[in-house]
Amino acid sequence: MTEIQMTPSWSVDDLTLHPINQVAVSLAPPAGGGVPDGILIYLGHALPPILLGTEDEVRAQLTALGGELKVQGRGLFLFSRDRAAELVAILQGSIDQYDNIMNSEGVRHV
Repeated sequence: MTEIQMTPSWSVDDLTLHPINQVAVSLAPPAGGGVPDGILIYLGHALPPILLGTEDEVRAQLTALGGELKVQGRGLFLFSRDRAAELVAILQGSIDQYDNIMNSEGVRHV
């Protein structure tokens, strides 16, 4: 069989940019044989609560929240194990590139 190589051509004009500051990951339920069906990646965004007033009023507001920070889900994605590994490698490459640019500008990322 002849191998055919194709270059992806992304169309992103109709996509919405979502800020993401929350990530959760879990294994997908087994499809059969007890093996996970992949890796689930949940992406979301949470805003810190607005807390106004005296120290006692702020404490009361925090107590009323019950220690819970609401996360608005932005996406749920199912990756095969190989695709998840590919994503990790791509992200690490982008992080390294970002850090190199910042370091060349004299900016340190903490």
